[in-house]
Amino acid sequence: AAALGGQDPFSMPMAMVIKDHQKYMRALLRSSESRRHFDNGVHSEPIMLRNLFLEWLSGLPTDFKGSQPASGGSGGAASGSLQRQIFVQHSSAFQQKYAVMPKRLTQLALTVVDITQRTLDFLAPNGPDGICRSPARVRLEGLLGRLGVKGGMAPRDRTAAAAAPVAAGAIVASAPKTLPLGQMFCEDLLLLLASIVAAFSPLYAHGMLRCVEHKTRLPGPPAPVPAKGQEEGRAEASGSTGPSGGASSMAAGQ
Repeated sequence: AAALGGQDPFSMPMAMVIKDHQKYMRALLRSSESRRHFDNGVHSEPIMLRNLFLEWLSGLPTDFKGSQPASGGSGGAASGSLQRQIFVQHSSAFQQKYAVMPKRLTQLALTVVDITQRTLDFLAPNGPDGICRSPARVRLEGLLGRLGVKGGMAPRDRTAAAAAPVAAGAIVASAPKTLPLGQMFCEDLLLLLASIVAAFSPLYAHGMLRCVEHKTRLPGPPAPVPAKGQEEGRAEASGSTGPSGGASSMAAGQ
């Protein structure tokens, strides 16, 4: 969602900018090869962008030495400015290997952080002693930790977590500090493609287009029966229009 909602992170060479035809062709080939590498034969732009972010995330440095802890977070978390600086440096190094634009790739990572933090508000808060009631929260908090955002839980969730009892039948798991990328992201390609198709489908109903003259065989709703007072009112209205109609015809004859 973050990648599709933003600008294309891959480089887009333009002939108006690159005047040399050979350099322009080399830039086009490099951009095409990078897209084909991350697509990996799936022929899906969302999967291609997902694979790009995973490759970028796998090389992101995990040590944030010298950084200040985020508000409400634990030590080792990167502050906003330092976190952006780390993203920019890593994206610039990533550009040396693949045809991407560092600014757009950095913005993609920041958008992922923002969407992840907002999504946590809709999940069950962590309980005491780090007990997590939602497997999705474990993955999202692990993603925030991998991106350098420690203590992803909102302050209001921390206050309510201690008093909230564990419901019967709830899935309880301990939230680890770090998670492998294979556990953060789904590896089932068929499930990913089905989820993308479902997300882009506006309707699930099946129907057919028909013209105005089409007559259906399905019985319609019964016609409403007018009340007794409504029938008398219609009769009076039809009687009152009679003389005026006759007068107009006589005037027309004269």
